[in-house]
Amino acid sequence: MYSCHVTFMKRTPCGVPLFLRLIVLQETQVGGVLSDNQKSLLLVEDEAIIALAERQLLERAGYCVTIATSGEKALAAVRNPETPIDLILMDIDLGSGTDGTETALEILKTHDIPVVFLSSHIEQEYVQRTEAITSYGYVVKNCGETVLLASIRMAFRLYQAHRNIAAQNMQMEAANERLRETNEQLIQRKAELKQSVDDGRWWHQLLEYVIRHDPSAIAVLDTQLRFMYVSERFLRDYRVTDREIIGRQHYEVFPEIPQKWRDVHARALAGEALSSESDQFTRPDGRVDHTRWECRPWFLSDGTVGGIIIYTEVITESVRATEESRRNERQLAVTLESIGDAVIATDAEGLVQRMNGVAEQLTGWSREEACGRPLSDVFTIVNARTRRPVQNPVNEVLKTGKVVGLANHTVLIARDGTERQIADSAAPIRRPDGATLGVVLVFRDVTEEYRTREELDRHREQLQRSADYLNAVLQTTIDGFWVVGSTGRLTDVNDAYCRMSGYSRDEIIGLHVNDLDAMEEPQETAARMKRILAAGSELFETRHRRKDGSVFDVEVSVTALQDTAEQKLVCFCRDITASKLARESVQAQKEELEAFFTVALDLLCIADTEGRFLKVNREWERVLGYRAEELQQRKFLEFVHPDDLESTLAAMGQLDAQQQVTGFVNRYRGKDGNYRHIEWRSQPSGTLIYAAARDVTERVEVEEEVRRQLHEKTVLLAETHHRIKNNMASIEALLSEDLRSVTHPEAVAVLRDARAGVSGMRLLYEKMLVSDDFSRTSLRAYLDELVEAVVMLYPERRRIAVETEIDDVELAAERLFPVGIIVNELLTNAMKYAFAGGNQGQVRVTVDRSGKQLTLTVHDNGVGLPEGFDADQSGGFGLMLVRMLSEQINARFSIANSNGTRCTVVFEV
Repeated sequence: MYSCHVTFMKRTPCGVPLFLRLIVLQETQVGGVLSDNQKSLLLVEDEAIIALAERQLLERAGYCVTIATSGEKALAAVRNPETPIDLILMDIDLGSGTDGTETALEILKTHDIPVVFLSSHIEQEYVQRTEAITSYGYVVKNCGETVLLASIRMAFRLYQAHRNIAAQNMQMEAANERLRETNEQLIQRKAELKQSVDDGRWWHQLLEYVIRHDPSAIAVLDTQLRFMYVSERFLRDYRVTDREIIGRQHYEVFPEIPQKWRDVHARALAGEALSSESDQFTRPDGRVDHTRWECRPWFLSDGTVGGIIIYTEVITESVRATEESRRNERQLAVTLESIGDAVIATDAEGLVQRMNGVAEQLTGWSREEACGRPLSDVFTIVNARTRRPVQNPVNEVLKTGKVVGLANHTVLIARDGTERQIADSAAPIRRPDGATLGVVLVFRDVTEEYRTREELDRHREQLQRSADYLNAVLQTTIDGFWVVGSTGRLTDVNDAYCRMSGYSRDEIIGLHVNDLDAMEEPQETAARMKRILAAGSELFETRHRRKDGSVFDVEVSVTALQDTAEQKLVCFCRDITASKLARESVQAQKEELEAFFTVALDLLCIADTEGRFLKVNREWERVLGYRAEELQQRKFLEFVHPDDLESTLAAMGQLDAQQQVTGFVNRYRGKDGNYRHIEWRSQPSGTLIYAAARDVTERVEVEEEVRRQLHEKTVLLAETHHRIKNNMASIEALLSEDLRSVTHPEAVAVLRDARAGVSGMRLLYEKMLVSDDFSRTSLRAYLDELVEAVVMLYPERRRIAVETEIDDVELAAERLFPVGIIVNELLTNAMKYAFAGGNQGQVRVTVDRSGKQLTLTVHDNGVGLPEGFDADQSGGFGLMLVRMLSEQINARFSIANSNGTRCTVVFEV
């Protein structure tokens, strides 16, 4: 409920008409005035009267209000550091300058301020224009104090919610970026490992002795695929003997061999080398083993193919360990939140675009200070020995398009002068078409590790030289090699085993087996040697002791040399410490993943493409109320809201097609029967789906409330337009009745002014409604009727001749209304004060057009202005209103004595 107070007071020249005082009435809301802790608002409104009224309303509610009458002034107010702005109330139509939507876009480029649009328009196109800019509200003018203040409070709450969501999204984006970089490092590490394996492939010709006693399964065949040589391991793996296989054709020995292998043999005989790092081999008993194999041709001295060599190795345990490790690595790659290395990303010009917290710590630059600077400003590196600047790795990547790394002895000089030894690598960021968008630089502090690293590099060089020597001398594997005499003492050893054990060749020759074996007692070793001499060979695992006393796990393949004068045993030893460590690493990764699932605040899960939860974390219990055990192995479609099933199935189709799904929202039923809105970020990997989700129920409810309120405002505006005409007609009729019923001169003057103002508004509104283009109206038609309506209110019209001479031009409604108020005010004053004492006279209202310039003149031949009158110093509200309205339409106003009083307003169309 609102109360309205009207005060009748004596009019001065250019006094305030009643209808204007009605606009700025004191309005009080029953129950007290609302306050919002002195928030600062910027009111952008080109209508001076409306701006004054709205500022009074907002200041009564406890807000600090700054008014801007144009888009340009609004930009200046926002950029002024002395006038902080918490929220902007933006009119859409701002006269001939920049409109409200353009002004809002320009402000939001540099300032994060909530913008609420305040407009008289209810057309869909205006609402859609503002929705593309901001989602903080669209309020219809004159909707009432309660609606306006509630919309402002809602905008403040929605702004804070958006800031919270943006912060969470930035954290998730940073975590995903770090996980992507970790994936790239793992892929690079795998490529290096594969390259190392490729470099150590078998020589295509093997000595018969090495072939026979090599721990791998090797077979040499001629062009007819007849077996020429086989290793003992081959005989054991395929359950055959020399007598059954040597000289016989491959398919005769193994008639059940599938066509796949026959094709491989044919391609190898044609000169092609084929291999597989992992393949399956089904044994006669049905057991399936994983094998690593290679099939390549060997050549005669004339260069023709002499046959093929088949290498096979059973790697079942290694494959299982590797597969388990890969599954856990994929899980970690999706769920790990951070990495410990420093990361800096640049654009194609080498300017810093992004850096993580570790990079800030190492360089001494904050993200805000570094962003946009050349990398050389932030990342200053020199050679530790020469102190000369080191070439920027990003420039090298941008020039070559290849991954590069820093040379040894590189020092990073931080902003505060601190120096650190670092290691880094830089890689290009590419678009799908191959164009380079920028560079990612990853580096870390290796100051403490540097000496160890140099020592490791020297050790690697020694190992490489040893490997080259071994290939040249033995043309065999890098496995350790022994020859043991009948007394159990070593008579020969290769360099590979010397490296394993730490002994030199001279130190190890003559040692007894039990000096190296850390598990067997002498009597056990003697029994094993006797058993091997009887059986011919044996494969077993044990532990050997190094020179320094440490022990390591080995797989030993022993074969008895039966065709020598002295009984000897040939032993190949393989260090299997790494495979055992791999199994232990798999277990450690499992425990690490489980710990991460336990502490994560997001909803984490692993599912399959058939829709079953395989693993969920405890956060699901907090959000939905189900224990993790109740969700696992259940299909998640059971919990999805029926209305969301179709969109959820479509998202599952994307995942099944190995496409990532982000930003997808659906509703899940909690244990209490209520539904929660869940936002998903899902990554497929084969038949598995790795997902991180978040409960966004509160955000969705806020957005739905905003949409509901916007609909209510649209309905209210339609009803308002329906009532405007009736209200104005009713007000004019009431004023006419009051005018006929009162006799007091001052009351008559006030009522006559009020009726003139309402008539002016009614005329403008009617012109707009009947016009084909309601946004523009004929100035001549409007002013002719307005002048006639004003003159008819005064009995003095019988002795005062009023003439009009108006060039016709169409003006927009937002300019036509101020012009009408100016004419009404100036003509009213002329009728009342220019011909005091009953004198006859003349008033001329003219509008002259010259190009784009219009000159509005109200000239009377009456008594003129008082002596010493100064229009700029006049305190009358009438003149102040005329000056404000002139400024609103970018016009120049002047008043002077000229055979009476001449008032001039000059403005452009």
